[in-house]
Amino acid sequence: SGPRGLAHAVCNDLVFNLTGKPGIAGSRILFVSDRTGNYQLYQVEYDGENLKRLTDAKYMVHYPRWLYPGKELLFVSYKGGWPKLARKKIPSGEERVILSHPGLNACASPCLKTGELAVVLSHEGGPEIYITDFDGRILKRVTRNRATDASPSFSPCGKMISFVSDMHGSAQVYIMTREGTRIRRISYLSGYSTSPAWSPDGNLIAYVFLRGGSYGIAVYEVSTGETRVVAGAAGSEDVSWAPDSRHLVYSDISRKPGSVTVLDAVTGEKRKLTGGSGNSFSPGWGG
Repeated sequence: SGPRGLAHAVCNDLVFNLTGKPGIAGSRILFVSDRTGNYQLYQVEYDGENLKRLTDAKYMVHYPRWLYPGKELLFVSYKGGWPKLARKKIPSGEERVILSHPGLNACASPCLKTGELAVVLSHEGGPEIYITDFDGRILKRVTRNRATDASPSFSPCGKMISFVSDMHGSAQVYIMTREGTRIRRISYLSGYSTSPAWSPDGNLIAYVFLRGGSYGIAVYEVSTGETRVVAGAAGSEDVSWAPDSRHLVYSDISRKPGSVTVLDAVTGEKRKLTGGSGNSFSPGWGG
């Protein structure tokens, strides 16, 4: 709203007309920070403006992801001592827990096209990937093995899921169908890869890899199978795509305090989004 909102709308229209991709002006990034002494959820606009604290929790909160950008988010709540998945409305602040099985309830990846979440649950043994609806009702168990399966990311069409598994010894990134078939490894840069994120246009999967003691970010192109390193020593974890499928946000843990940083995956340009006291991490970008 106001002049700033109008400027964002004009910028987004220009970007869309020139590139065919959504603009990111006015888009919001969620993250966690301990700047107040307790872990809280925050949102900030793509340019670092309009920082808002969203919670006043006395317990750990983690892994915020937009369900409906600007209106409702998902996050992991440790209220009561173990990780549960909750929904939170903005601006009313209304919260409700949607998954609270014994053990792990975490890593929700929404697919707006199908109205489903890919989540990690451990109530039937080790961490496995499930599909639920937006209210937490389990629709399908996707993985069934003795490995640790984690960090699912739905493709925008809802037909595929990228995820992390140690099924062959070390943590690597794989893709599979929503039925858990046609499993294929896509990360080959190092002995440890994690945090896959499927781009909104469906063409790319970003992930974090560890090599030579440093964390970097790679992007896998789904149509060609090619991988390119977009940030070799970023100190990175928890990557998330912007609506334009060009920019990424990640938490830089190479220096203290940890900060949230925006990366142009084409040019490699980086821009620190958060600063000051306290660690900031676990970012999630939305429209």
